Amino acid sequence: MVALTLEIAEEPRTLFSCSHCDVREWEHEGSRASLAGVLDDLAKASGTA
Repeated sequence: MVALTLEIAEEPRTLFSCSHCDVREWEHEGSRASLAGVLDDLAKASGTA
């Protein structure tokens, strides 16, 4: 299991990825987050949304 954390608008978004079982999940504020939601937050934070 690998965990990668991105700071988006000063809030962490963490991707948990397991190459063995092929699971990838995002987490934000202790709850699951969708990839679309993370990408939307990133676009808003960078001013491209």
